[in-house]
Parts: sequence; structure tokens; C-alpha cells
Amino acid sequence: DNDVGGSLQSDGTFAICDHDPGYGSVARNLSFNILEANEENKASYTSDPVLVIGVMGRKIGFIPAAARLADPERKMPLVIILPEALAKKDWQGSLEFITEKINEKLSSFGRCVVVISEGVQVGDLGVLRDSFGNEQFSASERTVEHVLVNYLNGTERKDAKGRAQSRLKVRGIARSERPGTRQRRETAYVSEVDLKEAYQVGAYAAKLALKGKDGFMSTIMRVPGDTYKVRHDKVPLNVVANSKREFPKEWIAPNRIDVTNEFVNWAMPLIGESPPRFARFE
Repeated sequence: DNDVGGSLQSDGTFAICDHDPGYGSVARNLSFNILEANEENKASYTSDPVLVIGVMGRKIGFIPAAARLADPERKMPLVIILPEALAKKDWQGSLEFITEKINEKLSSFGRCVVVISEGVQVGDLGVLRDSFGNEQFSASERTVEHVLVNYLNGTERKDAKGRAQSRLKVRGIARSERPGTRQRRETAYVSEVDLKEAYQVGAYAAKLALKGKDGFMSTIMRVPGDTYKVRHDKVPLNVVANSKREFPKEWIAPNRIDVTNEFVNWAMPLIGESPPRFARFE
């Protein structure tokens, strides 16, 4: 039997290809989610000015980074927290830093939408692991967005009457949500580009197998140029097994709570048709 496969990692963790099938649809899903969450935050900010959304990706920042695709012009009070942007061991310092940046948005906009990777270090989450040793953050005792919300709301520091002492600069509370596995399963938000590429990756893998090739994975490689175009190649499975990818440092904004235009230019073609824009009265 021939051992040939196609890449499928929605968080973009394989280091030997431009991107994996599934990522474009997950990125599109999140961009729609952020657009809608921003509209709701506008309406509810007088009571809950901060919305913290925990997203997939373990300790790789490609999924939370896709939140910027909802707002490439940077008009939203959006804070994006990538695992690669913060100290891996100083979780207390990270919580303080995130709070400071959220309060800066509150001072300017009165509200804030936070997108944070499930793998950001914020203390002991009581994480369980799968049979491969990977963290299963959705099965942990606590989630990163819940820890952050509790910290922002000051639930661990109460006054004499038992009231939490908020760390927010404005009235109201922070609240959290986690889209969960809907991020990778919802066909309503599928990227047509991603759908086409996934089919092509599978077809290329089938061709390799029919040619008698063994021990390879089919991949997506981007063709250099101003127009988005891809080609397919093969990589030995033993190389794939040992590959590891981090979000490029040069794509992390200097303020550490955003991504650069280089990421936007790289990712935007993957999600297909741009997310819709809500009507505004002049």
C-alpha cells in the first residue's frame, strides 16, 4: 500500500507549505464573527464594554491573527493577543500588559473587542492532553478568556462588602465567549478559495499514489507575484512529522496587540470574497 496524504491543519502549523487546507475557511469564519461581535459590542458597551473572545490555535497565532481581516483599515477598538507576542512564562506580566492595552482602547473608544488565542500563558488552566500529548484547551478546568475576564473584572480582589474591584477604566464589566469547534465546522462561512484548494490537494495526493509514490504529503505552495496563485508539491511525511511553525515575528505589530499589513496581504486572498460591511448613515 502507498502512504500518501494531504495536509489538513486549520491553524496553519505545518512549516513546509504556504498554508494548509482549512485555514482560509477558519479565517473567514472568524472575520465574520468579529464583524458581528463588534456591532453587538457597540450596542451593549454601556453595561459590558469589553468582550473577550477565545479562539483556537493552541500556541500558534495564525487563527487569532485572522481577526484583523474583519477590519483591515483598523477602525475597530480591536486587541489581538497572539501566543508569540507575549512572554511564555511571565503570565502575571502578560495579564497586566493586556489589561493596560485594553484600558487604552477604553480611554479612546469606551469599549473594546479582544481576540485571544487559547494557548496564551495566563497561569495554570488545568489542561488535559490527548494521546499525542497535545493540550486540549477546550477540556481544561479553566479557559484563557475566562481567566482574563476574571482578572479584568477583579473577581479575586473584593471590597468589604464582597464586591469585585474592576481593573477597567470605565463602568461595566468584561464578558467572554468561545466559538469552539464551530470555527472549523461551519459550512455557512466556508471560503470558496479554500474549498477549491482542498479538493486540489486531495486530487494531487491521489495522483501521487497512482504513480506509486510512497511516504509523501501533498502541499500548497504560493507562486510569487502580485496575483494570488498556488501550485502543489509533495513533502516526505517524516519531514512533516518534525516540522513546526510559529507566527512570523515580522508580522507581529510593534505594539504586540495587532498584526502588520504584511499578514493581511498574505491572508486576505485565502478567505475568498471579502466580509460584508454594515450600512452606515452619513
